[in-house]
Amino acid sequence: MHTKQPVEVDASKGYEQSDLPMRDIRIGMIGLVVMAVFGIIATPPIMRFIDKNSVGPKKAEHYELRTLPVEPNPALQDNATNHTDTVNLRRREHERMTTEGIDPQTGRRYIPIDQALAEEAARSGR
Repeated sequence: MHTKQPVEVDASKGYEQSDLPMRDIRIGMIGLVVMAVFGIIATPPIMRFIDKNSVGPKKAEHYELRTLPVEPNPALQDNATNHTDTVNLRRREHERMTTEGIDPQTGRRYIPIDQALAEEAARSGR
């Protein structure tokens, strides 16, 4: 009911029968728009305060911190090639865990995991 005059309330329905005032709806919508604009404007300075590298152009030293993973770990990539690299990594790890040999980089001897567990159990007396 769009009226500023007092209206008799019919309490038999269990609720107040009246319309929402358009003025309050307009104020709410304006407030919502103002908050959205403020959020868009205030977010970059707040993020810059929290983390200097999160917003804006990146400095050269920021990129130097990011290095590729050392072999044999796979580099980060898209879904097209990551499956193949993961399969190859697992194959190399499985070969390393089930065969005997000498690591050419470190010169250390490696043995199958089953043999290593058996030797450790024998050495500890279990």
